[in-house]
Amino acid sequence: MAVTIKDVARAAGVSFTTVSLAFQESSRISGKQRKKVLSIAKDLGYTPNRQAQALRTGKTRTIGIIVNDIVNPFYATMIRAAQIAALKRGYEVVSADTQFLSSREVTEIHSLLHARVEGMLVCFGEKAKESSKLLTDHGIPFLALDTFPENYEGPFLANDVTGAARIAVQHLLEAGCRRPVFLNGEKEFESFSGFALLKKAFYQALREGGIEADDSSTFYAGLDIDAGRSVMHQVREKIPTVDALLCANSLCAMGAMETAEELGMNIAQDLAVVGIDDLNVCALKKISLTTIRQPFEQMTTVATDILINSIEEGAPPDIRMVLKPELVVRNSTYREL
Repeated sequence: MAVTIKDVARAAGVSFTTVSLAFQESSRISGKQRKKVLSIAKDLGYTPNRQAQALRTGKTRTIGIIVNDIVNPFYATMIRAAQIAALKRGYEVVSADTQFLSSREVTEIHSLLHARVEGMLVCFGEKAKESSKLLTDHGIPFLALDTFPENYEGPFLANDVTGAARIAVQHLLEAGCRRPVFLNGEKEFESFSGFALLKKAFYQALREGGIEADDSSTFYAGLDIDAGRSVMHQVREKIPTVDALLCANSLCAMGAMETAEELGMNIAQDLAVVGIDDLNVCALKKISLTTIRQPFEQMTTVATDILINSIEEGAPPDIRMVLKPELVVRNSTYREL
C-alpha cells in the first residue's frame, strides 16, 4: 500500500499541513523541522501527489517549453537545460515542438494551457503576435527563446543570428575564400525570422567585403545531415568555383562536408565550412567543424530562472536581451594561404 501524507505526519508527530509545507522550498516552517519531515518522508518512501496539490492550491509547479524541432540536438539540449534548472526550483517541464509550423505553434500553446502550466518558454515562429496574445489573455508569464519575428513585442532571450552570419563571413573572407555559399533551412521555411535574418546578414557581409552576392549564393537544404549531403551535389554542379559554406546549423554542415570529400574536395583547402550552433560533436577530431557558438544552453537556464521568478512574484518577465555569438575555429576552415 502506498505511503500517504497521514503516515508521514504520524511518524514525524506533526500536522498534515506541516508535511505539505515541508515540500515547498519557501514556507513558514523552520529549516530544522523541514529537514526532519523530509528525512522521514524519504525513509518511508513518500512522494507528494502533485495532482492533489494542484487541486488544493491551484498551482501545478509546471512550466512549458515549445521548440521548433524536438529531435534536433540544439533544441533537445535546450529542453534538458530547462528541466535541470526547473528541477532545482521544484518545478517540472512539459515540452512540445512545432516542426516550424505556425499553426502547430498555436495548437501546442493551447495544449499546454489545458495542462495548466504556470508559464511558458517559446521558440516563436511567424505567428508570434497571435501566440503571445493568447498567452497574455490567459494571464501566464512567458518568454521568447532563440529567435522571434520583427512584430514581436514581448520579453525575450535570443541568439544574435545577424551577428553570427557576419562573424562567419568575416572569418571565411580572412581565410581567403571568394565564392562562399549559404546553405539555408528548407525552402518552405524561408520566411522564418531566424533563417531570413541569416540570409540577409550573409549577403550584407559579403558585399561589405567586396564580394558580389545574389540569390544564386543561397541553397535551400534543411537542418539535418542528409540535407547537407544532398544539397552539396547541387552546389558543386551549379557553382563549380564554390570555396566556402556557411551552413544554417552544424548537422547540415557535417553532411555537406562528407559529400564534398566524396566529390574529391579537400575540406578547408578546397572548401572551408562553418556551421552555426556548436553542438558537442563538432569538436570531435574526425569532424573538427568551425562553428559559431551560440550560448543556447546558458540562455535556456537563465530564461527558466527568470520565468519561475516571474511566476512566484506574480509579475511578467521584464527582459529583452540578445546574446552574442562566438567564433570557434577548427580544422574545417584552417587554410594554408
